[in-house]
Amino acid sequence: MEKTCPKCGKTLPEDAAVCPDCGAPTAEEGRDAALFTQISAETEGWRNRERRKLSREEWLPRLLIGAAALVVVLTVVLIIASQAEARVLRAINAGRYEEAATIYWNDPGLAERGSERVDRAVLETAEKLTAGFAAHELDGDEAARDISTLSTIGRGGEQLTDLVERFRDLAESRAHMDRAKALAMEGNYLEARAEYLLVHEDDSDYVEARQKAAACLSDYGDRVIREADKELERGDYAEALRVVMAGEQALLDYEFYYEKLDQKHRDCAALLEENLLKRAAELEGNGSYRVAAELLQSHIEEFSLSGEALLAGYQRCVDEALNDDLDQAKTQADQLFDAGRYAEAFAVLDALAERTDIPAERRESVLTELERRFAELKINQARERFGGVRDNLSAAIAILREAMRIRELDDIAAYWEELNQYLPYSLATEDYIEKQGVIFRSTSSFDARNGVRYTAGWVWGDNGSELTFRLEGEYDRFRATFTVRRDDSLSASAWFELICDGEVVYTSPRLNHTQTQPIDVDVYLQPCERLTLRFHNDYKVSGTESGYCYHGLCSPVLTKTMP
Repeated sequence: MEKTCPKCGKTLPEDAAVCPDCGAPTAEEGRDAALFTQISAETEGWRNRERRKLSREEWLPRLLIGAAALVVVLTVVLIIASQAEARVLRAINAGRYEEAATIYWNDPGLAERGSERVDRAVLETAEKLTAGFAAHELDGDEAARDISTLSTIGRGGEQLTDLVERFRDLAESRAHMDRAKALAMEGNYLEARAEYLLVHEDDSDYVEARQKAAACLSDYGDRVIREADKELERGDYAEALRVVMAGEQALLDYEFYYEKLDQKHRDCAALLEENLLKRAAELEGNGSYRVAAELLQSHIEEFSLSGEALLAGYQRCVDEALNDDLDQAKTQADQLFDAGRYAEAFAVLDALAERTDIPAERRESVLTELERRFAELKINQARERFGGVRDNLSAAIAILREAMRIRELDDIAAYWEELNQYLPYSLATEDYIEKQGVIFRSTSSFDARNGVRYTAGWVWGDNGSELTFRLEGEYDRFRATFTVRRDDSLSASAWFELICDGEVVYTSPRLNHTQTQPIDVDVYLQPCERLTLRFHNDYKVSGTESGYCYHGLCSPVLTKTMP
């Protein structure tokens, strides 16, 4: 008889305690209570019998029966578990890794105790997948997915750490190889070489990658040669050589010498030198020596060109340019000189002194010629102005002084000194060779009665006092100012004499101390060896201090005898 739910009437399994649809109990409550009441009295005696201690003969059979039952249960469990393990292994071997994971984790017993066989199978399979990927037998994404699934089965995931890391390295290696090939296809050989060198040594492409990395350097050199040839076809020899030199420098960084590129360098340099010489010759023909020299110099320095013809052409252009600069500077200086703008003329040539590219002897020759002209001109002007006339001496010297402000030249200075010796010089500052009486050199100033302040000369006290100087026959003119220093109530006068080699050649007028206007003395002397100044006064000086002297001979000068 079918068992039905007493509440909803749904057919139930025989062993169901509650209805799966409505949740009602399958047995009636009253009936269960009656049954419990009925068996309670009947089973009371049984319960009492259970409290009695069993004998050996009674419990041993029962124990054996229990043990046997346990063995049966364990055997059944092991059989079931071994069946699950076998199913997992079969799924792994068949490549159905997700199915293997499902079987493994749906068996609580297997998942709880684990399986060395499963773990070993997971590890071996993952290694095979990795090896297959390294050999390019498997797609990277597929292999990565399978290894990831295997790592979830059993305890194999813990053992796959190093293997997963190796797989990642191989995956990166594959990516480097792919990028290297793409870069090489684009002609980016140096970048491709860097990628080839990153291919992992466990990758089956490793040997090929190393070979291609080595070939990349020569491939790069060939690409540079092709680019240089394009520039040569356009006639841009300088740019072609720049391309080659840049390529050589790049390969030098890799310590790689490429003979083809070196030969291309020599070819480009030869063509460039030939072209430069043609261009320089055109510029020289137009007189543009400086432009030609700069053109050759810039290319020689940039490309380290060393062809004999090119260097000789450069030197020729430099020499011509320097000659041109010198000629222009000389022409400009001559024009300024002829216009009387002497300082500006010298400034033009002095600027050449800063030109280190012009040899010093060439600069100096041009400047020396202008200095010679200037000295000759100014000396002749001074001579003409002087004309041997003493009164013209100052004007002639002024010409020379102005010339020396413009340019200090030895010839001008020599003539200036020659004329200066005929200028008057102060006798008051010369050392005398003899002295008699009371005479004071006026080293401090005094104000004369005419209101003029005098600072050089002599004052005397004793009548007949003398000063003697050695002239050695070179002077023929004596000038001075005879003045009254101070007033006094006494009437007194003074005078002086000039004596040449013992002969009186001049006697001054008497000068009373009450007078205010001085006497200007201007005496031409006969050449003599010794000149004596003898001072006279008709009053008695009561002391020897200069304050008691009433007269002074001031600003005495001699003029040298002119030839």
